[in-house]
Amino acid sequence: MIKMVTNLILFLVISYLYGIALFVSNQVAFFSSQVACGSYFISKRPLESIRKQEGRTDPFGIPILDNLIFNLIDYSIDKDEKSVDVKFGPSSSKIYFKESYGCTPNNNIVSVTSDPLPNTPLTRRNINEEVQNLIDEELVKDPGSRALLVFYKNSVSGESYDLFSNAETPLLSWSMTKSLSSVLFSRMHDEGYFELSDKVLPNRVDEGSHLTFKHLLNHIDGLDYKESYFPLTDYFAMITSENVGLHLSSLEMTHKPGDYWSYSSAATNLLNYKMTEKASSLGFTPIELYKYYIFEPLGFNNTYFGTDNLGNFIASSFGYVSAESWLKVGIMMMNASKNDESFISKKMFDFMTQPTRLNNNKIIENYGGQWWLNTNNKEISPAFYDLEQKMFSANGFQGQRLFVIPELELIVVRLGLSGGRKEWDNERSFLKSLIDIYE
Repeated sequence: MIKMVTNLILFLVISYLYGIALFVSNQVAFFSSQVACGSYFISKRPLESIRKQEGRTDPFGIPILDNLIFNLIDYSIDKDEKSVDVKFGPSSSKIYFKESYGCTPNNNIVSVTSDPLPNTPLTRRNINEEVQNLIDEELVKDPGSRALLVFYKNSVSGESYDLFSNAETPLLSWSMTKSLSSVLFSRMHDEGYFELSDKVLPNRVDEGSHLTFKHLLNHIDGLDYKESYFPLTDYFAMITSENVGLHLSSLEMTHKPGDYWSYSSAATNLLNYKMTEKASSLGFTPIELYKYYIFEPLGFNNTYFGTDNLGNFIASSFGYVSAESWLKVGIMMMNASKNDESFISKKMFDFMTQPTRLNNNKIIENYGGQWWLNTNNKEISPAFYDLEQKMFSANGFQGQRLFVIPELELIVVRLGLSGGRKEWDNERSFLKSLIDIYE
């Protein structure tokens, strides 16, 4: 009897551990296939680069374990099917590239035939030799950079790209697309489709019924979600869910909306889910919504998002946007800082670039409406606490950056890698040297 109980306990423990291992391997395979699909079919990176660089996001942050994982990942590309199949241990994940969407696990999603975005001329170039030398030196120090571009006053004053990229190559921008989502909301708000005070989940019977779009944009939503980019975390549960929007809509509440700030990809993806719900009622697909409100009027080249199994954008993370297109966002935001309301209203620009206020009137100095704000507080703005000018930015994992300094009419776009989980190591020295040139 004791032996039977012991064997049963052992069986249950092994089954439990195998279940966890299978769950982790499923998440690693999905994440790796999403990154590989976008890198190969959208950014046109060679498979060898993806194996050695784009795919190395170090999911555990432990070198021995991460090296073991990446040695076990097997990539298979089908150019005719436009798919990437990743095998990892007992798991596999196939992601398909759809021209009118991006990368998705659902091969039944039909690419909607639509006219490609018109070829718009590049922003005016007027190369400054001192700026260009600074950029060239930075790319030697930081070989992970894919694109580094500087704009001053009314023209590009310096730029450089790696072997496989140029100004118009859509590159994985990670969380920079959170800021793009706020621009989309602003456009829809200004046309009367949303108010900041509108309820997001009015039919809930708990604190979630008080959740507003303002709460989502400020990341004070109170949802039971913690931002962490490791397997078995809320982030991986979200991106691997069948329907990201329904998954997030059903999360429990851990705080009353407005009581607590916590950086959140969940807030961004729920925001996008609700905006695309509205788009569907207007006859737009998700990508058509972005094209109509942002891509076409700003003159973007082709831009894509990764999706869940039902085609909902994972807009917090898997956005592929070119350096030239990010520059156009920066120029628009810089113009808006001068009270130019031709693209977004002053009300929404101010909301995006003013600190978040909690219910108890505590101020979150370094975060606005999905835009990061520089401060003179070294603890929360360690890279640029001593910057004299006001600056706001769109930031992403591994050092993706769009810096906008309206006072100097200066914009910087940096896209690339920084090795594993590091950020852009040289951003402080680069930006300070750049400012020294123009001050």
